[in-house]
Amino acid sequence: MGEWVFANAEAVARVAASRISQVVNTVVRNKGVCRMVLSGGRTPLGAYQALNGFGLSSEVPWDKLHLFWGDERCVALEHPASNAGEALRTLGVPSELPRENIHPINGKLGPVEGARAYEQLLREHFDHHGEGPPMFDLVLLGMGADGHVASLFPGDPALHEASRWVVGVHPPDGVEPSVDRITLTLPVINAARNVIFLVTGAQKHDALNRAREGDPQCPAALVRPSREPVWIIDEAAAGYGA
Repeated sequence: MGEWVFANAEAVARVAASRISQVVNTVVRNKGVCRMVLSGGRTPLGAYQALNGFGLSSEVPWDKLHLFWGDERCVALEHPASNAGEALRTLGVPSELPRENIHPINGKLGPVEGARAYEQLLREHFDHHGEGPPMFDLVLLGMGADGHVASLFPGDPALHEASRWVVGVHPPDGVEPSVDRITLTLPVINAARNVIFLVTGAQKHDALNRAREGDPQCPAALVRPSREPVWIIDEAAAGYGA
């Protein structure tokens, strides 16, 4: 795994924002359009904020960018717990980004129907009639202290899903908010052309080590796209000074 280690969460956010801008611009130059999956979680939100705060937003070809989400809570977009709602509020949707290029998961439909609807949306968007998963250009991922990514939690049957692209899950005890989720599955994440992990905080150190070691009980360790993921992490998560 390729690790980029920086002093703190603020530095991770700045570097991540710059890296996102670089990847999106490269993809657009090569393909004319970029399809990016956003992540929920505090660390990715810092990167979205940095896109605006450091003037990088003006460097992103928003009109050529399509935004999707890796997972969502089963709440309305306007709810404070909505991953998509929080990301869009933090990003401050640029006027250059067409509304039709924003593809949130409809959490209000619930875990079963919401998953079915989002998979259908993906099939239509990618004009996909085969069985293999779609190939996103860039997937952003955070990681929980238990090693979960998107809403793929340790021990959950969703980790072994091989055919469906999107599934509904219920989070384990202790995960807040305790509401049902809708998540992309590992085959979709692993089909991505670029994957960037954003991880900060000492509470993530143990899970990061498990991911480094390829622990099959750690969901983050199961993210294995053909191109090695880039991990942008802070010193606390890396274990410096521990």
